[in-house]
Amino acid sequence: MLWMWKRTLFPAVTVFLVTSGVLLAQDNAPSSASAAGGVFSWEVLKTSGWIGLIIAALGFALLFLVIYYFLTIRPGIFMPTNLLAEVAQTMKAGQVKRVMEICQADASLLSRALAAALNRRADGYDEMVEAVEMVGQEESMRLHQNIGYLALIGTVAPMFGLLGTVYGMIASFRAVAEQAGYLQPGRLASGIYQALTTTLEGLMVAIPAMSAYVYFRNRVLRLLNETAVVVEELIYPFKKGKFREVPAARPVNASAAAAASAVAQAKLVQKPTDST
Repeated sequence: MLWMWKRTLFPAVTVFLVTSGVLLAQDNAPSSASAAGGVFSWEVLKTSGWIGLIIAALGFALLFLVIYYFLTIRPGIFMPTNLLAEVAQTMKAGQVKRVMEICQADASLLSRALAAALNRRADGYDEMVEAVEMVGQEESMRLHQNIGYLALIGTVAPMFGLLGTVYGMIASFRAVAEQAGYLQPGRLASGIYQALTTTLEGLMVAIPAMSAYVYFRNRVLRLLNETAVVVEELIYPFKKGKFREVPAARPVNASAAAAASAVAQAKLVQKPTDST
């Protein structure tokens, strides 16, 4: 599912950058701070230039990822309620093979961890718990790699802000060098304004990104732990040797059943004949 979101996210960011670049090219006239209409405005984004566009694209990607993680990192995805109820009832009935079939038909973490444990039930309870832990570690690594994009954005955004700061200061000192003796304060302030603007934009993206990363990291750890506890409760009867596996019913052969039925009917027909 993540690759589908990536295929949607990257073209959207590209379109945003291209569109914003065209709009910036159409209006390159310098604007004063009074005409900016406040800190959060299109004028401020134009002042920060292409560096501001990159930071804005990172902010757009951040919003996209946060929504995606809110939809995918939740208890209903890790442990579907209906699945948990069905598996618990089937385990109480001792139908292990039926539980395996249910788990194979589902892709949730609960199904994969429980299936891994039941596959090693012949090796003992400790081996079953170890299998659950291995599945949890693999899932933890995968999820942390996914949410790592938030940490990446939180690290890269202030770096671009710093890049804009350095770029703006260079522009300011270049203006001083070019106009030595009759310096125009407007040109000096323009570079400083751009430097401060990009710094602000980088921090505005980095702070929510790092906050979201910590939040989802803790959420992943909590859900992984809760899933492991539930699976260990389901397989706990194996530890005490109290679990009694009920063999699955053998499938009935349709042709054999039809033949047996025909023989029984033939015997019923022959009985009146024999009595006469």
